[in-house]
Amino acid sequence: PLVAALILAFIGIWLRVKMEGATKQQIADTLQTILRANTEALRSWSVTMKSDAENVAEDERVLELVAGLLQQAKSSPLVQATLLMSPQLSALRAHLKPVLERRGFTGFVVLDTNFMVLASARDQLVGMQNPPGYAEQWTPCLAGKVLVTRPFPSVALLPDAKGNLRAGVPTMFAVAPVRSADGPV
Repeated sequence: PLVAALILAFIGIWLRVKMEGATKQQIADTLQTILRANTEALRSWSVTMKSDAENVAEDERVLELVAGLLQQAKSSPLVQATLLMSPQLSALRAHLKPVLERRGFTGFVVLDTNFMVLASARDQLVGMQNPPGYAEQWTPCLAGKVLVTRPFPSVALLPDAKGNLRAGVPTMFAVAPVRSADGPV
């Protein structure tokens, strides 16, 4: 009986180790499959966001309104007040509102080549010079590149997961250059 008990214990331990190893391998394979699927979905989403950003940046109405905002910013020493009162800002917000709602975006920002905010869905950002984290993320856009930024903490007050407004909410941007009629960004 003692030998039989030892044999049964050995077989039980051996089966448990084998089953545990097989289960761990199955879980690892499943996690790898999920990772590959999520990576591909993120790539596909990124391509779509880049395409959307590029389409908005090439929209004739957007080009016209951004050119007007740039002129407004250059023509006044009170840049923020001038931009906030400009008809181009309200027209741009109205023009982009359906695009933002359709995609579930919470806002937009238009910067000049010195990273001053010409337009935004949020008044507190308009006229801000070089918002923290933006220049580093968007510099490739000045060279004409369309991109989706990595997540970074927001400088604007945004709703968090609980709906409370706070700064530092993870933020991403789909960025595309807006080109003037003669070609430069």
